[in-house]
Formats: sequence, C-alpha cells, structure tokens
Amino acid sequence: MPEYRLSKRAENDIRDIAYYTIEQFGIEQARTYRDSMNACFNSIVENPKLGKKVNHIRKGYRCLIHQSHAIFYKVERRDILIIRVLRQAMFAPLHL
Repeated sequence: MPEYRLSKRAENDIRDIAYYTIEQFGIEQARTYRDSMNACFNSIVENPKLGKKVNHIRKGYRCLIHQSHAIFYKVERRDILIIRVLRQAMFAPLHL
C-alpha cells in the first residue's frame, strides 16, 4: 500500500506550524491540528487525486486545502511526496 513521505521543507513547515500553534493556542490545540493534518495526509494516500491539479504552479503538483493551510504534493510511483505545507495566504509559486 502506498504511503506518504515528507520533504525536508514540509517537515520544517510542520514544525513551524506546531511552534506557532503552541505559542498562540496551546499544546492541546497543536496536537489536535497535527492529528487532523496527519489524517489529511492519509486521505491523500487513499485518494491521490483528492487535491486539485496545480500545473500552472508546478507540473505534476496537486494541492489540497486543509483548514488554513495548503498542502502541496506529488504522486510518485509508489508513494505520495508531501512537498510543502503553506499558509493559504502565502504566494505559493515563491515557495515551491
């Protein structure tokens, strides 16, 4: 069965999201958001076409909105590569 992998940049994005959420909303909310994001990643694995194609940003990339973040990913032969997890307000082409 396919799995998801995080790019180094996605790992950093998730870490930054966790730090910000802890600082602003507390540890429990950070855990809740982390769990919901992991569930979203698993949904992508179960249905790789769940996200919208964003070939105008990068060929082969897809994007799925999760609350206030945009998850950019690529379907690879056997796995899903999570490329970035960006705030929706960020201009994605500058960060991919």
